[in-house]
Amino acid sequence: MDEVLVCHVSRKRLAQGVPDLGNDVGGNRLQLSVL
Repeated sequence: MDEVLVCHVSRKRLAQGVPDLGNDVGGNRLQLSVL
């Protein structure tokens, strides 16, 4: 389930043009983005 959220958020963030997402996948920033 977590992987799905990560994938969904990743695509959304990448669409917005956030390169940090790629480096912080599964990190605190990723969780903050979900929240």
